[in-house]
Amino acid sequence: DLLVFVDEIDVVLGSNTLLNTDGLYKFINTGRHKNFSLIATCRNTASVPKPLFGQADYLYVSTLVEKGARDYIKATFDKYDILPDIDNLETYEFLIVDMNKKDKEDALSILKPDIKWLELF
Repeated sequence: DLLVFVDEIDVVLGSNTLLNTDGLYKFINTGRHKNFSLIATCRNTASVPKPLFGQADYLYVSTLVEKGARDYIKATFDKYDILPDIDNLETYEFLIVDMNKKDKEDALSILKPDIKWLELF
């Protein structure tokens, strides 16, 4: 078992998947067969290569304000229609999308972290 965390994966991989020969990109596409896991963050959802979402079991989304990110999420996850759910998130909440579920009611849940420690900053 191996867990890899990548901060700002949109910067590391870029959005061009056609010519991407990066070892990390290969890991994303084949690692699930070897019990590797990936946790990644991004600055701009619209810059994340679509195949990354295709390999995901779960997607965690916080509030989205940029039009490009909202349009991308709407187009990529149209079967779940999650923008209204994202718009209803409170500060520090995440919408969890279980990518293995077909029905929206089964696929969506809310993560409400204990944010008391954040109030110290």
